Amino acid sequence: MAYHASGYPFSCPDGVARRSYYGVSGTPIIQVDGSNQEVGGVSMPGTMYPIYRRWITQRLAVSSPLTIDLTCTYDTVANTGSVNASITNTSTGSVSGTIQFAIVENNIPYSWYGLTTVEHVCRDMLPDANGEAVTIPAGGNIVKSRNFTIDPSWNEKNCKIVAFVQGSTREIYQAAEVGVTGKVNMDYYGLTFSETSGNGNRIAQPGEAIRAYIMGKNYGNGTYTGGASISESDPYITITSATPQTVAITAGEVDTVLIVNFTISSSCPTPRTVQFSLNFGTPGDTNTINFIVTNQPGFVDNISLRIKVIHPPIHGIVELRIPGSIQISTMPHSFLRILL
Repeated sequence: MAYHASGYPFSCPDGVARRSYYGVSGTPIIQVDGSNQEVGGVSMPGTMYPIYRRWITQRLAVSSPLTIDLTCTYDTVANTGSVNASITNTSTGSVSGTIQFAIVENNIPYSWYGLTTVEHVCRDMLPDANGEAVTIPAGGNIVKSRNFTIDPSWNEKNCKIVAFVQGSTREIYQAAEVGVTGKVNMDYYGLTFSETSGNGNRIAQPGEAIRAYIMGKNYGNGTYTGGASISESDPYITITSATPQTVAITAGEVDTVLIVNFTISSSCPTPRTVQFSLNFGTPGDTNTINFIVTNQPGFVDNISLRIKVIHPPIHGIVELRIPGSIQISTMPHSFLRILL
């Protein structure tokens, strides 16, 4: 967590107070787990990595007497929320110290001494830099809560709540963090489309204009609020518009994230698989969409002695007929699974 000095762009009163607590008189300086201080740096383009790594390796060998589990709720409209910390003492002795809560923002676009972003910025402490004295008996558990507000100038998606317990010697016994908006993990879920210009048979063919409704599912525990984009490099496809939808997709939910209009060149060879790249606007959440352009929809195949696929479909319907059993119909670009 970065406490910026007074007068710097990312300074805050609580951060200045914490610098005073550690006796910081200049930069660069780091505190590893609170009680281990390294002052000074090296001339650029040198690196402090070996020195910092030594401290980290040393501290990783020290067992913590505590565990901290954080849960967070947040209202994206009011920009307010609450965080709960469940702290358990797993040791055989009582642990006393001060519990601290802080709001930290990452990935702030800013030109900073050769960097393009600023990370781990302490924006605020809850309720202040003094913290709250706590004692957790051996094998015991305590729960502490804080309310917070995210300033509109901060990017809520890049903000986290950090909680840590610090002893009288400044040693930090344990720390944990949780995203303000939770972890969002979006994946492409499917699409539906219609022809805005074409023969109306619900099949994507050369010379037609298509409107596609792209759906995504949130596999995380946060709320996805939109920002999807799409691209392609196929010479026969031209995207004319892509409109991200304003949504609030909570854990496990599916919704339309993007409406895309594109044209297919009349000279497009068929059948052709077009690959679109869908970006949900969150780290790592980029998917590839395979979209088929064809003049001969449907197919024939003998899946088994008892199942035969009939074609061509009528009005874009694909039919599987199983004699004496069932009949299944599905639309193009959807999925069908049969277990035999």
